[in-house]
Amino acid sequence: MNQFKNILYVAQASITHEKGIARAVSLAENNQADLTVIEVVPVVTVSIDMPPSGPTSAELQTAIVNNRRVELESLIAPYKKRINIRLKV
Repeated sequence: MNQFKNILYVAQASITHEKGIARAVSLAENNQADLTVIEVVPVVTVSIDMPPSGPTSAELQTAIVNNRRVELESLIAPYKKRINIRLKV
């Protein structure tokens, strides 16, 4: 049987990922493959409802990306010693 060399796991903020990540790690271990976990964050735009002194679109975008990165880092942390995992948000 052919082995996988690279596995891509696509995360989404609205669902839980514990079981999915565990399965992806298991698959990567069994195939001696690298695992990449990604999440695509939609572009944030400031609406008219935002107060003028509020955050800019770039600040909101950065905050969302950083928040998702922290959450995903904590999710993959227990597995980082077992396999090579890359994270991209």
